Amino acid sequence: MNSSEQKLKKLKEEKESLSYLFKKDFDSINEFNNYKTEHQEDFDKYKKIKKEIENLEWQLMTPQEKQEYLEYQNKIKEKYSDD
Repeated sequence: MNSSEQKLKKLKEEKESLSYLFKKDFDSINEFNNYKTEHQEDFDKYKKIKKEIENLEWQLMTPQEKQEYLEYQNKIKEKYSDD
């Protein structure tokens, strides 16, 4: 396993450890807003990790995988675009 793959694995584990942020129910919008404010640093960290994971996964893709991914994304866009 190369260093990028190791880093990717570590980031995915870290992301998973923050998944608790999204497993909470709220009785009111006020409760939600308070929770969001109290955990803003963790939400920011989660977003940063998610972006790093996406970038690393892209770097680790072969040219063929990248091409297939881009074609898939285009199909999705076409399917859900407003005509």
